Amino acid sequence: MKQHNAVAVDKRDCWGSARERERMKARFNIRKRVNHSTIPVVTEEANDEDISKYLLYIRRGDRSKFSTTFMDRHFAIISALHPIRQHILEKPETMSETIQLASKARGVEFSLTLEERINSLSTFTLMEYAVWLGKYSVVSGMLHGGMS
Repeated sequence: MKQHNAVAVDKRDCWGSARERERMKARFNIRKRVNHSTIPVVTEEANDEDISKYLLYIRRGDRSKFSTTFMDRHFAIISALHPIRQHILEKPETMSETIQLASKARGVEFSLTLEERINSLSTFTLMEYAVWLGKYSVVSGMLHGGMS
């Protein structure tokens, strides 16, 4: 079996491009995190703008924003618990869009239940948010990126 850093018979470097090196590094970091069951403590403070951006990516169902390298770089922020009041309840456009998308994906009854649930919570994760909206391609990207 050829190692990824070995030079091929025709003298090509099998690492390929810088993009492939980044992917390999991200896969290694994710495997290491999953195998050792270490969930990093959030050391950097995620600002409101970043979380709003991630919530928008989820609402759009933009799986490309949750690639392996993205998940590795932003794992601490994406896996962290975030205050629901600050990021959803106090932003009427985010709350209304969330309920509309949940209603479209899972029906009116679910959206009413979800609205009650959101109002009763104090924190949420971005994976929970994606599940609420039925954005399973984003959830798949998060799971592939080592989220649990």
